[in-house]
Amino acid sequence: MMGLAWFRNQPVHSIFKDDLRTYINKAIYPQQPDNLLNIYLLSLQLAKSLQVFYQNNIIHLDIKPGNILYGYDQSWKYADFGIAKVVFDDRTFTNQLQGLTMRYSSPEQYLLAMGVPSTITITRKEMFAYHYILTSDVYSLGIIFLELTGLDITQQWIVEQKSCVLDIDEYLNPKFEKFNFTIVKQMIQLKPENRIS
Repeated sequence: MMGLAWFRNQPVHSIFKDDLRTYINKAIYPQQPDNLLNIYLLSLQLAKSLQVFYQNNIIHLDIKPGNILYGYDQSWKYADFGIAKVVFDDRTFTNQLQGLTMRYSSPEQYLLAMGVPSTITITRKEMFAYHYILTSDVYSLGIIFLELTGLDITQQWIVEQKSCVLDIDEYLNPKFEKFNFTIVKQMIQLKPENRIS
């Protein structure tokens, strides 16, 4: 709690150097060869932090590069818990939606927000009973990992990927073949129950 109290009294720019979007634009898209290890280490740190959410039944629901900040202590931190949910009674889901960032939202978030039934996962009737589960954040982080590997994600690609099963293999950066196939593809599964957690 001391960290939170200290944070409240400090200007954000005195605590954080940058956000992940800035880092991606500066370091990732130019594809500098020494970035491979940095990308793996960053991904590991973000995944471990997400595991802390799981352990505390927190669903962030707005994980995106702009909400991941790099501190002067040389660590990455999730920010903006404005629409986050804590699920109680050992449940792992919520069905409440207050907002989303379409590019990084999970398919279940997207489908519920847009009112678009999926022909693959759920019928229109089932859609309204659907809920966000802890793996909704796993999907969002998987999209960020794709960006970290240099994939330029378009809005059209995201909409297609959220609405149906899309073979993403042709889009993946071959420099990250093992990472893509063992981690990223498991994170961005269309069905929440098929995602790694």
